[in-house]
Parts: sequence; structure tokens; C-alpha cells
Amino acid sequence: MVKAVIFDMDGVLVETEAYYFKRRMAFLKEKNIEPLSKKMEDYIGLDNKSIWDRLLGDVPSREGLYAEYVSFRENNPTEFKELLRKDVPDVFERLTESGVRIAIASSSERPDIERMLDQCSLHKYIDCYLSGEDCQKTKPDPEVYLKALHELALPKEECVVVEDSAVGIQAAKGAGLFVFAMNPGTHSMDQSGADRKINSLSEIFAHLDA
Repeated sequence: MVKAVIFDMDGVLVETEAYYFKRRMAFLKEKNIEPLSKKMEDYIGLDNKSIWDRLLGDVPSREGLYAEYVSFRENNPTEFKELLRKDVPDVFERLTESGVRIAIASSSERPDIERMLDQCSLHKYIDCYLSGEDCQKTKPDPEVYLKALHELALPKEECVVVEDSAVGIQAAKGAGLFVFAMNPGTHSMDQSGADRKINSLSEIFAHLDA
């Protein structure tokens, strides 16, 4: 019996991937810097350090540029409420009414997770949330999911995960978890490691009720 669902955040609860990508590209264009890759899927599921390593490689001024980007990002804050998947509140309400606990395991920074929960009024549904800052190793390492299991105090057999990225799926499978892969929409992503692919969050109930 499933007692908890662990959600990734970006690309699963909020459709931020394209938004973040465009914001980073706009910043680099403003600085006249050519990124190493202009393929959005190359950055999905990674923590900020890994993203900037992949964007800039060994550019000597990388740390300074990232500090500037943080300032740029603060001046262009994410409106999570506008990016929230429409079925999230209903899915969270149904899970809570069924006694199924909810956790978030994300590579995002903790303030971004908290801001999303605040803006979207979702705090009341969440048992625990873990960020990239809470782990020494990032996805695809399973640490964030192992920590979520520890926080929930549940065995892996009683939890399922909803992910979208290849690194996220790999992390969850590395923790021994059943994984749903959310349809990435307009961009391509390797989701072959997932147990089941879904087009909407509400599709998880067919598995939970089975």
C-alpha cells in the first residue's frame, strides 16, 4: 500500500524548465557570452552549480558571473503561481484526504521551494521537503530520495516518486523507488528508466488505488 508520494518540483509541480532556460539565456546574451549548449534538456534536473558548470565550462569569471546572475534572478523573480500545473491543488487535496503523505525532493535551492509553496498555498499539504542544499551529492545520486524516505520514516515499498528528468529518475530508482515520469511536453527527455509514464498528475491514482 502506498503511504507517501514524493514529488520533484521543477517540471512536475511547476512548469519552470522553459522559463528558467530563457532567463539564463537572456542573462548570458546581455553579457555577450555564448553558452556551451543551447539545448534546454542538457540542464533539466541539475542543481545550480552543475547547470553553470555545463553552461560556461572553465570560463575564469564563472563565479563572478553566477553572483551577477543571482542578482539578476532576484530582480526577475519567478511567479510560481502562474507556472503551477492546474491539477496540483486537486491532486494534493485527494492525496491528503486519502491519508497519503506528500514530500518534495528537488535539486532547487530551499528558498525557491519555500517561495513556490508560499505563492501556491501548498504548505499545508507537505510533510517534508528536501532541496539540493540539503544534500552533499546531487541527482542522479539517490541521496535526496534516501533522505526523503528517512524524513518520512517509511520503507521504499510504501512510497512512489513523480519525476521528469533522466537524472531525477535515475536518482529515484537508485533509492529503490517506483517512479512515474511526467510527460515533458514540448521538449525531449530520456525517461526510459521510469516504471510508468503519465500525462497528468491525476493518473497516479490508478496505481495508488490498484
